[in-house]
Amino acid sequence: MNKTYQLSLTENLRKHLIQVLEQKKSMEIDARKTVETTKALLLRLKDKEQSKQVNDAAEKLSIMIEMLEDKTWNMRENNRNYALAVLSYFNDSKENIPSSLPELGVLFDTMMIDIVAEELTHERDSYNDFKNFVKAYKTSPFFKNKDVELTQDDWIKARKKELRDRLKRRRRRDSRRNGLRGSSFTIV
Repeated sequence: MNKTYQLSLTENLRKHLIQVLEQKKSMEIDARKTVETTKALLLRLKDKEQSKQVNDAAEKLSIMIEMLEDKTWNMRENNRNYALAVLSYFNDSKENIPSSLPELGVLFDTMMIDIVAEELTHERDSYNDFKNFVKAYKTSPFFKNKDVELTQDDWIKARKKELRDRLKRRRRRDSRRNGLRGSSFTIV
């Protein structure tokens, strides 16, 4: 007999999971081994029929792995440690859950992944922008050297230029609209 239960991530449970993550962050983690083990676990997880929530968590975990492995992204140390902590938890959680109850482990893994993914939202969004920049730049007719690896610094420079150009366009637009050049205030 199958029954469905709904479990909410209460503040108390959230604090506990964050405490577990903080403990993991303070430990020395073998990044290469942890990433490889997590990849293998993810492959097994993706082979099984899972709920949408579990599939979403697996996708978030895949993106974290991609960010960790991408040398050109150069993930910030604190975020790197946070992502490695959740990967380490994902690997170790199997030891703490009885093999007869694998669903319980998946539930807690999903919660933990969601907590870290939420914490790394801006990093993941920036990484997505970076990947789009690299893809667009490499397919651009202006990109001559296909062998050059674009880095996070290249993306930041391009983003700064884009923001400066937008600022210039807005200033020109506003100066035409107001008929003034520069500032739009007067001293009386």
